[in-house]
Amino acid sequence: MKFSITDQLKFSEISQDFNPIHCDEILSRRYIFGEPIVHGTNAMIFAIKEWSKLSDSPFFIDKLKCIFRKPIFLNKKITTKIENINNSIKITLIQEHEIKVKILMEVSATKHHYFDMNNNDLYTNKSPIELSLDDLKNYSGKVDCSLNISLAEKYYSKEFVHKIGCDKLAEILGYSRIIGMHAPGLNSIFSQLTFHKNTHHSNLISYEVNSIDKRFNIINIKSDGPNFSACLKAFYRPPKVKQKTIEEIKNYILVNEFKDHRALIIGASRGLGEITAKCLGCGGASLQLTYAKGMQDIIDVSNAILGINNQNVSFLKLDITKSNEIDFNDIKQFKPTHVFYYATPFIFSGSKNKFSREKYNKFRLYYLDAFEILVKNLSELNKNIKILYPSSIAIDEEPADMLEYTLAKKEGEELCLKLEKKYPNLKILCPRLPRLYTDQTVSLTSVKNEDPIQILDIIRSMSNRD
Repeated sequence: MKFSITDQLKFSEISQDFNPIHCDEILSRRYIFGEPIVHGTNAMIFAIKEWSKLSDSPFFIDKLKCIFRKPIFLNKKITTKIENINNSIKITLIQEHEIKVKILMEVSATKHHYFDMNNNDLYTNKSPIELSLDDLKNYSGKVDCSLNISLAEKYYSKEFVHKIGCDKLAEILGYSRIIGMHAPGLNSIFSQLTFHKNTHHSNLISYEVNSIDKRFNIINIKSDGPNFSACLKAFYRPPKVKQKTIEEIKNYILVNEFKDHRALIIGASRGLGEITAKCLGCGGASLQLTYAKGMQDIIDVSNAILGINNQNVSFLKLDITKSNEIDFNDIKQFKPTHVFYYATPFIFSGSKNKFSREKYNKFRLYYLDAFEILVKNLSELNKNIKILYPSSIAIDEEPADMLEYTLAKKEGEELCLKLEKKYPNLKILCPRLPRLYTDQTVSLTSVKNEDPIQILDIIRSMSNRD
């Protein structure tokens, strides 16, 4: 079993949970996991479907507890482990040797009796509500117990929808909608679902936030619907990071202090690349900005710089891991004097004390292979060029869940020394940066992130470096 972005979009239509962390490949790259993650509820339903293949009989879920331990990523195989423990069924979902979802449930044989349902939830729009933690205090509402049965049968199979009961399936889907679209809404990660049989004479699913643990940003919600009473637990996910505006950055920059710079910034659409572009742009530099996916983001950065009367800005779509001769011709024609290399995959993807060759190879692709090809092409310009290759203090700290990242970064530093010797016209600076506040470093719990404006000191040091 595995999920694709197509699965995400289909489930969004069935559940009406359109949260972009699940179904928007561009926006999700700016959220906490750096890419779309599978709806936890959908993974749970497919696990129950896998178990249901053991019998032809319809069933009622009398009691269920599901813990969404870690995110499930797209296009990667998921293994299902099913066990019978006393009167309970235990289902475990495993991806890349890690337990992702744990389900414990009790079921009974039943004959389903259905009630009329709407195809769509009249209480839910296609855009999730964005609430603050303070807004969520005692927040309550309701959603329809609704289901487009035809879509559900096409996606899950007619046989399974009949077995679980379309009204029960609708209510379970409603939990995903509550978390992803209503409370917490946009800034949410589903953490745990518990429900038990408890019949109510209503076609609505009511919900109410009954407690918030601000130490860990956990929201607890109680819910009652036609078939179940439930407790839902979710993390309040940190919002998308907004870097300093161009107006704020202007206060740090001297007029025309970078006017002699022709700066190529690899990965300028967000994070340190965005800050670097704004700093250099404010100081009068000519800029060539690259982006891999976030076209609107790079347009916003460019427009901000153009808005302060720096017209020497261009941008280039470039996946540095798949670059070709045409891409490098564009760069060579720009003739950069300074290069800032911020290309990176998602950093915090490792598991504690477990080394993944696949993850390491991905870091290596960005930090060594692609960088070396770029440097080789820059050397052919036969001019002096200064290059920033940001390293990390993670090399010194050696966090147990960043083994692949720290090894690749350390090898990147060694590569920089070799490349400087090989190409005397290039000077490569690779400072070990602290943890700076960007999309990459936000966390579900409170961590210390430093102000990324300190990259300005490094930019200035490159101006003065022989």
